[in-house]
Parts: sequence; structure tokens; C-alpha cells
Amino acid sequence: MVLRHDQTPRESTKIKSEARELVESFPITNENYPLAIESLTERYGRKELLIDFYVQELLKLVLNNATKKKQDSLSSLYNKLSTQLRALSSLGVTTDQCGVILYPLVESSLPTHILRSFERQRKNIDSLRTEYINTGCYSFVSEERSAIRRKSKIK
Repeated sequence: MVLRHDQTPRESTKIKSEARELVESFPITNENYPLAIESLTERYGRKELLIDFYVQELLKLVLNNATKKKQDSLSSLYNKLSTQLRALSSLGVTTDQCGVILYPLVESSLPTHILRSFERQRKNIDSLRTEYINTGCYSFVSEERSAIRRKSKIK
């Protein structure tokens, strides 16, 4: 879908919209299909506007969820966030590029009990990771000591 700076995705498919009128100005033939697409792209295809639109939608979603008295369910929030992230991904924007800003925003919009649960789980994962690393380091150091002792006994 392509947009002009003053359009939203819903407007570009409305009956009597400029975009629709442009498409309908071409007689329906196989040859005219690429011409219609080219005309739409020339007039409305501005990637940066689409990216701005989807980022604004993400921000609205997060802010609305944070300020509502009754927040969306976690699965509903997940579905809505996924939709916006897929749209951004299709435009070449990755979560690596927007994750640093997005994760804290999403976390701030979560209900407190879910956020606490998430934090507990993250701490458990971090402590398991630390334990795994420490155990791995200890095992490695022990094996290296044993190998050094064996070598020194051989000499």
C-alpha cells in the first residue's frame, strides 16, 4: 500500500479516494496493471512516510495501553505489536534498529503484575546464565589444571 503524506492506509482504499480514482482511470487490462502500480508508486510511494506512520501507530498503541483504566490483554497487545513490527520489517526496519527504544516503551505499558513476573523470570534466566558461565569456567579451569599437571608429570 502506498500513501500520500496526508493519507492513512484506510483512506487509500476508500471509495472516491484519489488513489482509487487513479487506479480506476486505467482501463482494466493486463498491460495497464504495471502502469497503474507505477503511477501509484510515483504519486504516493514514500517509504519514510510509511515508516513514520507505523512508528506513530506503535507509540499510540503503547501509550494508550499504558493510560487505559482497563488494559488490553497480553495476547491482544502482543498481536497488535506484532502487526506493527511486521509492517516495519517489510519496510526494512528491524527490531535491532528500534528495539532499544521500543522495549522500554512496551514494558512501561504492561500491567504491573505481568511486568513483575517478567522481571522475576528475567532474573532467573540471568542467574541460570551466570551459574552456567561460572560452572563452565570452573570446569574449564579444572580441566586445564589437570592437563598442565599431567604434562608436568610426563616431563
